[in-house]
Amino acid sequence: MTNSSCNPKEPFIKLDEKGKASILNYNLPQSTCYRASSYLVMDLPMEFFKEEKPQKDNFWDLSEKLSKEKWIEKLKDEMDLAIDTPIFENVSILQKENVREMQIANPLNPNIGAAKAISAYRSESLYSQQQVVEPTIANIPLSNIADKITKGFKPSLKQDLTGKVYLDYKPKPKRANPQITIALRLKMCSYLGDYGAGRTIKTFSLLPGEKTTISIKNWETSTETKKQASNVLDSLSESSANELQTLVESEANHTSQSASSETSSVGGGGGLEAGINLGIIKIGLGGEAKGKKTKSFNSAVSDSVRNLVSSTSTHVSKTNSLRQIEINTETTSTTTDGNQETIVRHLENINKSRVLNFVFRQLLQEFFSITYLDDVSIIYTNGYPDTKRVTSLSGIDDFLEEVIPVDENIGKVKAAILKRLCSIFDYQGTRHEFIECVEEELSCNLKCECLPRMKPEKNCYFRKKSDLKQTYKDITVNGIILDTTHRVVRTSAMVVEALLGQGEALDCHNQKHEEALSLSADLENEKVKHLLEVMKSISDPEDKAKFFKAVYKDCFFEEENEEENSDD
Repeated sequence: MTNSSCNPKEPFIKLDEKGKASILNYNLPQSTCYRASSYLVMDLPMEFFKEEKPQKDNFWDLSEKLSKEKWIEKLKDEMDLAIDTPIFENVSILQKENVREMQIANPLNPNIGAAKAISAYRSESLYSQQQVVEPTIANIPLSNIADKITKGFKPSLKQDLTGKVYLDYKPKPKRANPQITIALRLKMCSYLGDYGAGRTIKTFSLLPGEKTTISIKNWETSTETKKQASNVLDSLSESSANELQTLVESEANHTSQSASSETSSVGGGGGLEAGINLGIIKIGLGGEAKGKKTKSFNSAVSDSVRNLVSSTSTHVSKTNSLRQIEINTETTSTTTDGNQETIVRHLENINKSRVLNFVFRQLLQEFFSITYLDDVSIIYTNGYPDTKRVTSLSGIDDFLEEVIPVDENIGKVKAAILKRLCSIFDYQGTRHEFIECVEEELSCNLKCECLPRMKPEKNCYFRKKSDLKQTYKDITVNGIILDTTHRVVRTSAMVVEALLGQGEALDCHNQKHEEALSLSADLENEKVKHLLEVMKSISDPEDKAKFFKAVYKDCFFEEENEEENSDD
């Protein structure tokens, strides 16, 4: 047996000889999802809560005592995770972010902590003549952050839709204001819908025999325009994420009447969460909310979802208006302006008597977005960060016992929370239960003398329903669908249709001349076709060669004469 290769060894990876061929599916649900959080503050009486005073030497006390230089040192220590009382709620991300920033500034050892990297960088004589880069947090120099701290603002780490970390600053609370907040964790997922031609963007005609050059330019050929035209549906970027968050915050300021500085510390939940902050809405607690500026639970949910959906639609509509395709028939050259490029195409009308019309249409992509309730958490704070507590539904009992001293009040608050989560309306107005009560029985059936007899123990806790699913257009999500919206966006692609004009551009004499030329070509084709049929009917190869030579003798004579002349 002969090997097909000089290396007879088996390959490291090969296809299964008995395997089945892959089947391509043209209908995979490609999606773009991002998170959003809405914070519903319960309007509870102050006497419900335990009296909890701010700790001594808390952040704002220290901000008035320490100098700017001291705060810079504390920020450096926090970047290296070497501080006992962290300034930020989530400091673990700082080391990852700042080590990456220091890799260029300190190429000798980029894996050490950021603040230590600065010290090592300064000590290396090889780089002593170069400028030292000031360490930053979320691209903000430490000196700028320290300056804000000395003015009474506490920095807070947040993330946008793209996961980029940025800083937000919170002012000192006016007073301790205990609150319990229901944090709704929403998801908006957008899926591809129909795809087709949209408006006509250009039409032009070529006269018979005419040639032209066209240039095509769309928004993607310009770096600046491409940035402005990106949206969260098909081209999620830092700029599009920031624009959407700005629109959401603007809408929340118009609809929410309780987003004051006293409640602003609720935002962000229990840690560093990427997504859109839909703001804070105060909801009532039964009859105790009468006469106050509060909303019902479902109306607050509806307002939050409406804010997210309308802001997304406004954002997409704005970027859609920038997605222009230009077709220029008046230039014959390629232009380049900075990062802008133009595509040039050459067209020709080969018809002698008809006008050739071109119709350019921009292609459109439909997206349908599903917004659904994915999870819920409960937050307590009195305005000071060190008092913040966050729990999931399963830990609600212990959570309430920590902040509410009276059992009767605990029962009222727990019932109010659970009752609202058992009655949530979906996008069709149907009521659904988001939570379920799970009972577990713990018992020991082991027959062992060293173990005492154990009585069965029952535990009960609440959680999101394990089988909670809803479907829209063959897409199933694990939550309650609160909204479905269809949007159509412009793409950078286009389709061209050529239409032949019906009118004749030749007079009678030229029409007859063209017809005569066409008839002559048809007769010549018929002659060749007939000769080929006769040649196919000859079975003897010598006779076929003689027939071929007789038919094409002029060609042979010319070739022989050329060969003789070349020999001479």
